[in-house]
Amino acid sequence: MGLGWLGLGCYPTVSTAGGSALVHTHFPYAVTYQDENTKSVLGEDWLLENYRIGHEQNDGSLTSANGSSALMNSSLASADGSPAARDGSLTLLRKEGYTFKYEFDFDDDDKTDATEQLPAPDLLLLHRKTNARLVVSTVLLDKRYADKELRVLLNNIVDNDSGTQSLFVGFGRVGLGVQKRYASKLIDSSEATLGGTKGLVATIERADVDQLQLNANARWRRARVFMMHLPFDYYVQGVPNGTLALAADHKYGVLLLVEYTNTPEDFEAQYPDFLRLMNATHVLTDDMLLEYVGKPLAKCGNNPGRTTLSVWISALGAPSVQDAGELDSICASGVISSYRFAGGEKRKVEHRYDFSKSLRPAWLDAGGYQEQRVKEAPVKEAPVKEVPVAEAAKPAAEGSPPPTEAPAATPSVGTDPAGTAAPAVNEPPSVP
Repeated sequence: MGLGWLGLGCYPTVSTAGGSALVHTHFPYAVTYQDENTKSVLGEDWLLENYRIGHEQNDGSLTSANGSSALMNSSLASADGSPAARDGSLTLLRKEGYTFKYEFDFDDDDKTDATEQLPAPDLLLLHRKTNARLVVSTVLLDKRYADKELRVLLNNIVDNDSGTQSLFVGFGRVGLGVQKRYASKLIDSSEATLGGTKGLVATIERADVDQLQLNANARWRRARVFMMHLPFDYYVQGVPNGTLALAADHKYGVLLLVEYTNTPEDFEAQYPDFLRLMNATHVLTDDMLLEYVGKPLAKCGNNPGRTTLSVWISALGAPSVQDAGELDSICASGVISSYRFAGGEKRKVEHRYDFSKSLRPAWLDAGGYQEQRVKEAPVKEAPVKEVPVAEAAKPAAEGSPPPTEAPAATPSVGTDPAGTAAPAVNEPPSVP
């Protein structure tokens, strides 16, 4: 898909390889590959369902791993939204059908003023041996939801039959026509942080209501959900239909949603993989993104040594090279324009490169996720002391105090069974 209607132009003919991370095509965030040579995110146990491996040929065409040709469009864009380096390097090609068409109504007249296809979900990982799933999504939030607190959005997910689809209010037909009804219960929720930005993480259990009506012991699925308002907005340029107004930039909030689901009996086994995925996820500042493109930029000069790159970023987040320094300007422009920076204020940014040193950013290998989790502890019955019947029947000795009942145990709020501090657990709502 070209981005010309947004004023961003089409994908360049000179660009980066798949690189060390999967960088989103529209938002400045990335997921570090566990193995960049094979483009594996979490290793052999996890299948990346919405991408396939491909190669870039010397003529610039993309081919799948089986040798068939692939057209350069939105459903087959490489992992970072750009063609791979023309050296046969591996890249990821997004499969068809994993996009969502957003419909924007700028003036609330129930008419679509602009549309955009965005990846949906960003990542879909399926475990080879169990029914575990890991889904990473970025969701645009219109004015109804953009400023809502995370706990409110979480309750919407829990209470709504359509689950996370309930967040798409205001963007066309998403969430309508849901066939299944679900019963959900919130097990716990607490604050979590990713790269220093506060988010919310929660454990939810869901079951198909129709199955529960037929079988009270129907299987529930457990989910661990992380959600965070990303520290940038997404801007769409356009005008309401039927008006002569100048094009304006319309702002939408962006929610990062990461969901791990599994059956309760297998939930703990793959939970460390959820944590690995979270620690491999990075929200990118301007400087982090410019640092990341250092490796492909090194090919834009003849032993460039040290140089400074100046980049102008538009309100839509589209970058353009102002001064390439010692680099070839056309080559550098092709690399830089493959990425989308945070929109908002127009700005000029600079980055100093030293191509004689390692060009792998330190943040690729730095985990920035922190959470506090309340783990369910198995209930252990207290041992019962057996008292001989004869002894129990003996009358109390004269002058002995009357027997008293032991006071009921009072649970300690905010502590786990071991007595260590832990966050309070939300009371689960009643299940319909």
